[in-house]
Amino acid sequence: MARRLLSRAQAEEVLEQLGQEKGELPAFVGAANAKLHALDMEIRQCRDQLCGGTVFVLVNTVSDEWSQLATLHKAEEIALMKVLLEEMFEANNQGHAKESMAVSGVRALNLALGTGMKMQKVQETLDEFVEEGWLRRTDSDYYTLSTRGLMELQPYLLQTFNEPADDNEEADEIAPQIKLCFVCGDMVTLGQRCRNPSCFLRLHNHCATQLFAASQRPACPKCTSTWSASNKVGPE
Repeated sequence: MARRLLSRAQAEEVLEQLGQEKGELPAFVGAANAKLHALDMEIRQCRDQLCGGTVFVLVNTVSDEWSQLATLHKAEEIALMKVLLEEMFEANNQGHAKESMAVSGVRALNLALGTGMKMQKVQETLDEFVEEGWLRRTDSDYYTLSTRGLMELQPYLLQTFNEPADDNEEADEIAPQIKLCFVCGDMVTLGQRCRNPSCFLRLHNHCATQLFAASQRPACPKCTSTWSASNKVGPE
């Protein structure tokens, strides 16, 4: 797990190298976690938003999210990551008007001006964030959070960008900036959204396929509006 993230195929390959069967993967992960807990670490399983495949991520269960970045990056580089997250989840996450949760390469360079970093260093840092698995760079030159970034930063993102309900409000009455998938409960930054502007229901593409597999006329499970895969979440 030196890379901190493995696909199911890669994890099964590791098992085979250890002389174990593929079917023993759940038991292997459980046994590994029993030992990793003493190190305040854990292997967690989730689905990759892009391909829908199962991945295993090694995460720190105690240290705050930024301490992990601080072991490899300077304060100005961590500041750059925070600026990128604000752009993704505030400026580029305005409900039906704009829900890309991504930052273009050009915009990322412009945002970095406030950190005092030189342009060459900014690009090098962005490349490092991609190499380390915090960010993903799309073919259209947009930066989004990768599977590892979503998994490790989710507590910070929920606490920072989602407002708690007050005493006179129900939790489902507030439009959350960070929306979770109706099916799997993980964050959605790439997927589908309900066509109803007042409905906050979101689905990953693979979760939508699973949910509507037997439905000839898909409808939102919450508001019953007709569901269309053309109502997308994520970068263009």
